[in-house]
Amino acid sequence: MSPVTEDRNEVLLAARGLKKHFAVKGGLLQRTVAKVRAVDGVDLAIRRGETLALVGESGCGKTTLGRLLLRLIEPTEGDVLFNVPKGAYERIREDGPHVSKDDGQTNNLVRQYSMTRLRRRSMKSLRRFLQPVFQDPFTSLDPRMLIKDILAEPLIVNRIATRQEAYELGAKQLQEVGLRAEHLYRFPHEFSGGQRQRIAIARALVSEPEFLMLDEPTSALDVSVQAQILNLLLDIQQKQGLTYLLITHNLSVVRHMADRVAVMYLGRIVERAPTAELFGNPLHPYTKALLSAIPVPDPNRRRERIILPGEVPSPINPPSGCRFHTRCGFVLVNCGWSPRDIATMAAHLFDPSRNPEAAELSQLDEVVIQGDRLLLAYRAPATEVQRERVEWLVRARAALPDGIRFRAIQNVAVDDGRIALEFLHPVEPPLLEVSTEHVVSCYLYPTAEVPRGN
Repeated sequence: MSPVTEDRNEVLLAARGLKKHFAVKGGLLQRTVAKVRAVDGVDLAIRRGETLALVGESGCGKTTLGRLLLRLIEPTEGDVLFNVPKGAYERIREDGPHVSKDDGQTNNLVRQYSMTRLRRRSMKSLRRFLQPVFQDPFTSLDPRMLIKDILAEPLIVNRIATRQEAYELGAKQLQEVGLRAEHLYRFPHEFSGGQRQRIAIARALVSEPEFLMLDEPTSALDVSVQAQILNLLLDIQQKQGLTYLLITHNLSVVRHMADRVAVMYLGRIVERAPTAELFGNPLHPYTKALLSAIPVPDPNRRRERIILPGEVPSPINPPSGCRFHTRCGFVLVNCGWSPRDIATMAAHLFDPSRNPEAAELSQLDEVVIQGDRLLLAYRAPATEVQRERVEWLVRARAALPDGIRFRAIQNVAVDDGRIALEFLHPVEPPLLEVSTEHVVSCYLYPTAEVPRGN
């Protein structure tokens, strides 16, 4: 973990209402038919000198968020703020991601510290302070360049040093990461995976950055080499006071490296806490499932493994309400059940040809999703008697142990000859602080305080 410094309360980098949607094109004219919501409204602050770990399953948007923070890709919406004093950030945070145009003070603060609104030339001057270390050292280094040229390139491109000075600084930095000067005149293919990652780290450090985005820095390496790279990163951080964003799915690495942890699921942050607090007292059901998957080295000790049912939903059409509710073992009525969650079941439950208990109903022609309502269109116009029968079927199904989604149906009505099942309007749970610096997005914790874990 990083050492505590006097500047730790200063926010070096922050995401404010950050979104990134990728267009899905189709048809002859290649028009946009859908959007992949890779990052969908993230608020996150990284303090100067700390290591913040970003964890989650593959495809949850971790790497996309990291690239957005470095402005390697442009956001669809939101701002990335850089080098924000504590007082200014507190004012921006209190006003939330959506600020009225009339709030001139907050808008001026956002414009003052936003990297997203900088022109290309102004952004180029900040590049040296924000550097990435990518996941795969076998593809992140140009195979046609000598190591001396790879290390000198950031200095030359950003006009930080002359070519000769760049070569000298590159040689010095290479020695800092444990390699020798003779390695400068070799090509990347002549090195092992661990050595290549050291070269990638040296390239990131040569411009004297303040922030490193570490995208799975050890996942492509052998286990024997991983510890060496992690210890190298810790040593460099202590010497230079760097700030890290550590993107990983390896929670053992997180425990060793991070000061705080943010858990990401389907483009949103669902929990954030100091590392010791998160490992000792996880709150969100998704976090609990992730932690239960950590191997226990003691063969005599057993840990209950939480197996999540189903597949990760598509980010093209994420679940409404809490995005985790379709896989959650503690799901509530108000977690975000919607008509699409029962559409397939409804085609069987309310069809007299498939369910004898629906014999009083006429032939079901189609099931239509309309906002928060599920419309049952029968061959003959629906009557009050049929509405009562559908309502009885809903209550009977809701009474079963797995009938939670049917309990979200608030009303059954006749609408223009069809029967309408009206659901609770889904609302995504906000991130609430339940204890000091421990925030969670979950309806299981509606109050400001929660019982502490053992």
